[in-house]
Amino acid sequence: MPGISSNDTGRTQDGIPIGIPPQYGDIMSVTTIKVDTALRDRISAAAREHGQTIGEYLDQIVKDARRRERLQAMANAMHANPPGPDYWAEVAEIDSLSAAVRD
Repeated sequence: MPGISSNDTGRTQDGIPIGIPPQYGDIMSVTTIKVDTALRDRISAAAREHGQTIGEYLDQIVKDARRRERLQAMANAMHANPPGPDYWAEVAEIDSLSAAVRD
């Protein structure tokens, strides 16, 4: 595999830490997160099932969680500020215009 060496530095020939996808090599530093070993094993298994590294898998989980939070905030705002009668009158007008165009 290009860029991979079996030297004892723990890095590829390109200087990227082994196990880090090459696309992240120049922009990503590596750190350790302390979690229970059972949780680590569950995360690792889930990442493998999705064909991802642990880092890629965790990144996707965080992105998905943030998206759910944004959507929930929007839903809460819409619930707190429902459309008024003017809105529904405008919707009815647009619907009638659309129906006329289709006919």
